[in-house]
Amino acid sequence: RARRAREVAERALKAIPAAEEDERMNVWVAYLNLENLHGKPTSREALLRLFDRATKVANPKKLHLTLAGIYERDGDADMAVQTLKTAVRRYSQSAKVWLAHIRAAILLGGAAAASDPENVRKSLDRATQALPKRKHVKVLVQTALLEIREGSVERGRTMFESILRNYPRRTDIWSTYIDQEIKQGDPARTRALLERATHLELNPKSMKFLFTRYLDFERGAPDGGGDVGRDRVEHVKARAMEYVSSKFG
Repeated sequence: RARRAREVAERALKAIPAAEEDERMNVWVAYLNLENLHGKPTSREALLRLFDRATKVANPKKLHLTLAGIYERDGDADMAVQTLKTAVRRYSQSAKVWLAHIRAAILLGGAAAASDPENVRKSLDRATQALPKRKHVKVLVQTALLEIREGSVERGRTMFESILRNYPRRTDIWSTYIDQEIKQGDPARTRALLERATHLELNPKSMKFLFTRYLDFERGAPDGGGDVGRDRVEHVKARAMEYVSSKFG
């Protein structure tokens, strides 16, 4: 079966035009996974041989990320981290590569990294030094999301608070943070965040967006219902009307 699968992959690589980069990449990814499972004389040798061949003709940045992912799924944290170290040296202007490196610091750094955020901080510092300034906020927000989803929720919250101190007018960041708090399932904490957000002095369009988010949250809040839920909805409506009156008389 493995031999037949190789033949299919080779035929596909010959048949798919070079312009169809995504289709060809899908074939390379499948082929790499095949060699990782069934390669000879050893799967590791076969995998690296095919990886070397692929990087000469396909997108090497994507292939480095693919190889790191294969190692991670195999439980080989050292090789995953090593592959990503190579990737950040070669593609230091890529936010995607740095985020993969940061995620590895969160997930694959071992027990010490799990209790000590130093590895993550160092990786993030290196990323912001290497990347153009226009990519900094994206990387900071994505790192905060990685922490909440796969690392430490509290570290992620601390990062969001730090980002918003520097970019208090970015409603997209407020909205992302609010989304994460809703997913954490603590309505009191989400409510406090929305209350803070709707006390900002932003332009009317931004404030309307934040009040709408607050109102939508209270209408569906898991601790709502009954008189308490109605009172909370009315509280948000009253706050919104106060804002309108203060701005437009």
